[in-house]
Amino acid sequence: MLAYTAYVFNEWIAMASDEKDPTERIEKSRTANLKLSDSVAAIMRNLARDYTRALERRLAAHNVTSGMWFPLRILWEKDGILQNEIQKELGTAQPTLTVALDRLERRGLITRRRSLTDRRQVHVELTRRGKELEREIAHYADEIQVLATLKVNKQELRTMYAVFGKMKQALEQDLEQVA
Repeated sequence: MLAYTAYVFNEWIAMASDEKDPTERIEKSRTANLKLSDSVAAIMRNLARDYTRALERRLAAHNVTSGMWFPLRILWEKDGILQNEIQKELGTAQPTLTVALDRLERRGLITRRRSLTDRRQVHVELTRRGKELEREIAHYADEIQVLATLKVNKQELRTMYAVFGKMKQALEQDLEQVA
């Protein structure tokens, strides 16, 4: 398994180049035999899943789900924003966000109020309890990130952020071409 994985990664690395025209690399990728478990997307998805599991284990003691966590994180940074702004930042479906906000509202952590000038707009604000919860649980994000990067040095982290940024930019450009 490890030999196969190393071989496949070496093949993909060999395809990487400094060429500006990706056509040749895209053509080569059509004949590559990359297993799902070896794809960058699968590795990132599994890493995100492990982050979420570690987070949920810590949040459970506070009766907070990961679905509630992400809107809270946004509100701790920008309280009082519109519901559609939260949805846009999370990149989640509106019904999924509505369920999370319903839970937060039932727990007394947020309030929602319609805009007086545009009834389609809903402002979401933290309650006092929602703000207090930040002091109790916000540190989990840093804690998990530290745990996940214990074996990673500063240069590797810089490289990782740079590579992820380039990958995101390339995928955003692809999405713009489709739109």
